[in-house]
Amino acid sequence: VADVNRDGSLDLVTANSTSQGLSVLLGRGDGTFLATNEEYLGFSSPQWVVAGDFDGDRFPDLAVVDFNSGLRVLMNESGVGCGVTATLVQRFAAGRVGGAVRVTWEVAEGATASAIWVERAEGPSGQAWTQPVMERSIEGRAVVEMDRSALPDRAYRYRLVARDGGILTVLDPGVLVEAQARLAFGLAGVGPSPGSGPLRIAFTLAHNAPIQIDVFDLLGRRVVTLARGPWSAGTQAVGWDGLTRGGMQAPAGIYVVRYAYPGGQERQRIMRLR
Repeated sequence: VADVNRDGSLDLVTANSTSQGLSVLLGRGDGTFLATNEEYLGFSSPQWVVAGDFDGDRFPDLAVVDFNSGLRVLMNESGVGCGVTATLVQRFAAGRVGGAVRVTWEVAEGATASAIWVERAEGPSGQAWTQPVMERSIEGRAVVEMDRSALPDRAYRYRLVARDGGILTVLDPGVLVEAQARLAFGLAGVGPSPGSGPLRIAFTLAHNAPIQIDVFDLLGRRVVTLARGPWSAGTQAVGWDGLTRGGMQAPAGIYVVRYAYPGGQERQRIMRLR
């Protein structure tokens, strides 16, 4: 406990053995505290922290006892927490878009960090943080980053980290992106039926694979092939304009859509009107 930024109010500095760092909470003078998002990393297991003006500059310095590395002293040359913007992060969101995870963030004007980046940890608990390779673009004042290495069947937690001088700061504690339900091969929707206009055939692939989609009449004759060859995993769609493979309009009647994929196939009847 000390007035680390010399504003007349007592502040708190805590040793966090779990995150392997120190956290600073600035006192407001009314019994409440402001979390500054400043975190001093580089410790292995900090146990105790003591404040004192060790170099006579009237700023309280910090002596930290680490379980593994022993005593370390952090000299506070300008006041810990000075110039901190309480609403540094104005926006931080993450969600799945297609086969990637889209992360959008925006910081307040006047932020002094020399570098800001996104980190990712696998699982909802947020352990073993790494910095994935992401595609970055700008939309207005917001930064958009696409993580295309995220697997669809795994959950990830994303957080925003900054470097200001030699200090690493976790700007946002993290957003959880849930795993997607694993897709299977199958028809996802065929219609409209009955109908006289174009037919839309939606289908899913559990993984990248060669597939084939055909339309047959009730005598088992192939009317047209709509898709053949390798397709990407996910939900896809093709259309049928009602033409046969000879370029003629197919007559009204009952037809069968067949979706063939590795290890199986699925059929669905449709009714075509004039």
